[in-house]
Amino acid sequence: MAAPGGYGGGQPTLANNGTGTAPAGLGKGGVGGQPFNVNQAASGALQGAMGTTAQGMQYQPIQAANLMGSYQNPYEQQVVDRTMRDLGTAQAQSLNQLDAQASAANAFGGSRHGIEGAETRGLYAQKAIDAVGGLRNQGFNTALGAAQFDVGNRNNAMATRLGAANQMAGLGGQAFNIGQAIQTNQMRDGMMRQGLQQALIDAAKERYAGYTGAPMVSLGAMNSALGITPAPTSTTTSRNPGLFDLLSVGAMMAL
Repeated sequence: MAAPGGYGGGQPTLANNGTGTAPAGLGKGGVGGQPFNVNQAASGALQGAMGTTAQGMQYQPIQAANLMGSYQNPYEQQVVDRTMRDLGTAQAQSLNQLDAQASAANAFGGSRHGIEGAETRGLYAQKAIDAVGGLRNQGFNTALGAAQFDVGNRNNAMATRLGAANQMAGLGGQAFNIGQAIQTNQMRDGMMRQGLQQALIDAAKERYAGYTGAPMVSLGAMNSALGITPAPTSTTTSRNPGLFDLLSVGAMMAL
C-alpha cells in the first residue's frame, strides 16, 4: 500500500520549528548548561504553547474518503480478472460436458439442450457477479478502515499536542508566579538590609553626637557645682532624609 499523502492543513508539528526540543530555560540545568532561569522558562513555555495552539487552529480535519485511494490494493483488479477467468473456464467445461451429454442422447440442439445451456450460463454469470462484488466490497472496506485509522491517528496526535501546549502554558504561568515571588522576596531582603544599615548609621550618629557633646555636659556639671545657672537656651534639631530613607519609602509604596 502506498503511503498516505498530505495532512489537509499540513502535518501537525511540534513548536520550535518541529524540533521537539524544550523551550529556552526548560532543559536540565537551563540552557547550554547555564543555571536555570525561571523568567526564561516562563517566556519559553508561553511562546511554545502559543505556537502549538496556532498550529492547532490552522489544522483542517480530513475526511477518510479523501485518503482511501492511498490504501486501495493495487492488485485488486488482478485478483478480479483471475477470478473471472477461472469462472469462465469452469463455465466452458460445464457447457462442453452438457453438449457431450446431449450428443450422447441424440438431443444436441434441442429445446432442452438450449434451456440447460442458458441456465448454466446464468448460473455462472451470477457466480461472477457475487465474486466480483465480494472482492470489490472487501477492498473498499479495507481501504476505508485503514483511512479511518489514519485520520484518527492524526486527530489524536493534534489533540495530544494541544494538551501538551495547555500543560506547557500552565507550567509557564507557574514559572512566572515563582519569578514574581523571588523578586518580592529579594525586595524584602533588600529592605531589611537597608533598615539594618540605616540603624547602624543612626547609632554611629548618636555616638558621635555624644562624643561632641561631652564637653558641654562636663561644663554643666562644673557650673552646677559652682552654683552658676546658665541662661536658658533653646535648641532645634533637624535631620535631612538620606538615600536609604527615600528608597525605603518607595519600596513600601510599591508593596
